[in-house]
Amino acid sequence: MLFYVEDMSCSHCQRALEQSLSAAGVRDFEVDLRTKSVRVHESVSREVIEKAIREAGYTSRIMNEQGL
Repeated sequence: MLFYVEDMSCSHCQRALEQSLSAAGVRDFEVDLRTKSVRVHESVSREVIEKAIREAGYTSRIMNEQGL
């Protein structure tokens, strides 16, 4: 799954998202500051991922592979 995190703007944001996703039990993911995206490579529910992003203090939108 691919999520767009519009308000991610710095390396601190990236680390906060990585820590929150890890704390939620998500193990196989990428947080890309340049594209403001979170890509999860494992079978985890959308709700778990969105909750982890919210708990880190950010908002997200699910994306398809071609964009929003």
